[in-house]
Amino acid sequence: MNATGAAFDDAALAALEFDAVLAQIAARATSEPGRLSVLALAPTTDIAAASAELSLVDDTIAFFRSGGDLSLGGVVDMSAALARAEVGGALSGVELRRIADNETALVNACRAIAGMKRQGTSNQWSPLLALALTLAPTGTLVSRLTSALDEDGSVADRASPALAKIRRQQRALHDEVRDRCQSITRNPDTAKMLSEPIVTIRRGRYVVPVRVEFASQFAGVVHDQSASGATVFIEPMAAVEANNRLRGLETAEEREIARILAELTALTAAQADALGTNAIVSARLDCAGARARWAIAAEAGSPSLSEQRIVRIVRGRHPLLRRVAVPLDIDVGEAFDALIISGPNMGGKTVMLKTVGLFCVMAYAGIPLPAAAGTIIGAFDHIACVIGDEQSIAENLSSFSAHLRALSAAQARAGAGSLILVDEIGSGTEPGAGAALAQAFIEAMLAVGARAIVTTHYTQLKIFAADRDRVANASMLFDPATNEPTYLLLVGVPGRSLAFALARAIGFDPPTIERAEELLGAEAMD
Repeated sequence: MNATGAAFDDAALAALEFDAVLAQIAARATSEPGRLSVLALAPTTDIAAASAELSLVDDTIAFFRSGGDLSLGGVVDMSAALARAEVGGALSGVELRRIADNETALVNACRAIAGMKRQGTSNQWSPLLALALTLAPTGTLVSRLTSALDEDGSVADRASPALAKIRRQQRALHDEVRDRCQSITRNPDTAKMLSEPIVTIRRGRYVVPVRVEFASQFAGVVHDQSASGATVFIEPMAAVEANNRLRGLETAEEREIARILAELTALTAAQADALGTNAIVSARLDCAGARARWAIAAEAGSPSLSEQRIVRIVRGRHPLLRRVAVPLDIDVGEAFDALIISGPNMGGKTVMLKTVGLFCVMAYAGIPLPAAAGTIIGAFDHIACVIGDEQSIAENLSSFSAHLRALSAAQARAGAGSLILVDEIGSGTEPGAGAALAQAFIEAMLAVGARAIVTTHYTQLKIFAADRDRVANASMLFDPATNEPTYLLLVGVPGRSLAFALARAIGFDPPTIERAEELLGAEAMD
């Protein structure tokens, strides 16, 4: 499923590490086309299409949990070979056999799906079964290919009566020539001229090894010489005529094999459209299977998709966290349109922002979310992510200049369907100016109907959130006893600075801390 528009630009997807999630899922595909199909997944602004993809994955999960198997191992991309066949190029036996094996694996998978569904009680065509039923018929072609070609792609005797006859004649003639040469090795008059009493092959002809001093006395044709020069390999005159006939049969065999491969290629080219359709079905099935396997392992489920511009995450876990993720609960777009999250560094604010954005693009790409039931992803046609250190040495931009550019780009595209995610908004400059600019940006986003989640250390923004309708404060909680983060989000309460508490914890000079508290002032502390 590809994006239906440029609402989710590469910069936003990169900031959210969407490609890393796709790589995790792609590792669970069973074929190369399926793996590439996973890596090509992209968020769509079409909520109905995204919902259909999630339903397909849900059905695949149910299929697996019912004992079904959806392995397409060994399936390879044969599109280049098919394109060559369509313009008259001959395919090799290996290529033709791979096409047949692809079809066989796909047919077996679709039969397994149909068989499992027949055992169920529902008469409805599930998404997985509906996809399997789009398989184009290629049975006649596959039967012809597997009949004519062995598993390694070599053309079998059964491919044509003419080829079978040629190969029978070859076998008989091989035996005849070998017997003639072996009689020479057993004849006392000629055996004494040989370095060894054996029959071998040089340049496709049967020969015997003659000691070089007897070469002029041995009737035959020299074809080779040993590395030492002590032996020459001579085709006995008694075998020359039979060897000639063997070479003639080999040429006839080559012509017949070429004719058979050309015929099989033509049959395959005639079925190119059906084979192309089935290749798409195969990749889609494996892509759905990979997402379902990943979802089962990650304990992920499909969210509800809504046409409203809301995000509600229930016990969501960022899929890329190596440690056990503390579940996130957040709700934006219902009680409030903008969320101002504050609190000390290392509390999980950035991960929270990334989780919200990543969950949206995953859902839009038809990927289940590691979250609990009740999770809702609304319809946003634009997601802006201003996350991380955006200093650009190449463009001679400071962190603040780059931050401003990113905010400007987000604002230029912002509208009622936008979700704006900004980490440390307005940071990197004089605090008063940064806070004022940040507040003005948030007000502009609210004016166009966008939803926004920002993180900050600015007191001015905390006060703004407390005073403004449809704007809420929130904080990532810390354990007051240990000053360690709990990674829990508390909506309605601004985050407090732990600067002084941390200074005391590390043994900072107490009078200096007290003076700092005086300078900050009781009003700011309140």
